[in-house]
Amino acid sequence: MSLTHYAQAWILLPTLACLAWIPVSSAQDEMPPIPVPTQPDTPSDTSKTSEAPNVPKAGESTQDLLQKFREEIEELNKRFSREDQENTRRTLSMNAKTKYQAALQSSIIPDKTIEHHFEQLMENIDLARRSFRFRDADRARSDWIVEATHLMQREIRGAKDLKKSRSAQAWFEEYLQLMVRLRDKVGNDLGLARRLYSTCNNIFGLVYREIDVQPEKNASEILESNLRLIKRFFPTATEEQKSKNDSLARTMERNATQIFKDQTKAK
Repeated sequence: MSLTHYAQAWILLPTLACLAWIPVSSAQDEMPPIPVPTQPDTPSDTSKTSEAPNVPKAGESTQDLLQKFREEIEELNKRFSREDQENTRRTLSMNAKTKYQAALQSSIIPDKTIEHHFEQLMENIDLARRSFRFRDADRARSDWIVEATHLMQREIRGAKDLKKSRSAQAWFEEYLQLMVRLRDKVGNDLGLARRLYSTCNNIFGLVYREIDVQPEKNASEILESNLRLIKRFFPTATEEQKSKNDSLARTMERNATQIFKDQTKAK
């Protein structure tokens, strides 16, 4: 080796010594850490869950929740209106119904009379006809009216005159007139009518169970009078009358017969 080569090697020695002290890092260590995203506005307090849509706010009544449920059904049907979104509509509708029914468990039942709750149902039927303005709304409208009828049954359980002193005959006549009004309100929507009448007859039994049925010497005459009332208000002579009245007529006849049996049994 020449003197020139020795000189070059002597010059490079300090540089190589410095490099020997630099630690070798892995590729992972050289990359900056990836920040973990956090959920914005996540409540740290469980007390905020009271703001969830399925939990009634303070002072919310059963009717408040029913109307919110209607508005939610209308909104989701408008947002997901295409034919290929039918499954989405159905799923969201079921979710909305579940939330509504859960919220009812802690809602406020109005301290009203049985007649008031029937009047509220009449108003809700009218409201449903003015609402639900979207394609294929008939089924959603009927389903909501049925929910309104179920709610009426729930509310009547807490009606302030449920345990009022009344005779079996007085309740029969009152209920008959309520059913006449309901039939006229429903009109020619026979499918809806059938769905409502079964729930309404549960209400007849609900009130009837609170009545102390007294013995009646003229129970047979009362039964005959009630059967004439039924034929008068729910005639079935023509096919059109039969289609609208047959179901109610048969139900009312069973109610009249039950009253007769209880009046004779009570002797």
